[in-house]
Amino acid sequence: MTENPDAISAAYQLGRLDVITVLLAIFAMIIAAGAFFSYRIIKNGAKKKARQAAKKELQKRLTDDKVAKAAEDAARKHFEKYIANPDNLEQLAAMIETAQERENRAEEKAKEVVMGKPGESSDYDTDLSKES
Repeated sequence: MTENPDAISAAYQLGRLDVITVLLAIFAMIIAAGAFFSYRIIKNGAKKKARQAAKKELQKRLTDDKVAKAAEDAARKHFEKYIANPDNLEQLAAMIETAQERENRAEEKAKEVVMGKPGESSDYDTDLSKES
């Protein structure tokens, strides 16, 4: 009785199994080399993008630091010139008084808007001393 050889045993008997093994090994090496080079390309691209982003962020921070330093210097000069000068104290006091008066007028205006003018009824009950 003759056996029906399967594909692997037939390839082995004909010497083709070694060729298939070698071809599969070469294919595996090509895939491994491609994976290695792809990894290097992606890694280098990521490094390049990271450097660009870091450079951009560093420039932004340096600009922000320069702006903050310039604002600090300007505030210091303004303080030394106007506020720390004894000759300007009366003018500064007048400015503060004017600002307080404006604030008081704004508060009164806001109360009128919320509570209504004296003698008018308001939709809003703002008197918190009343109990329901």
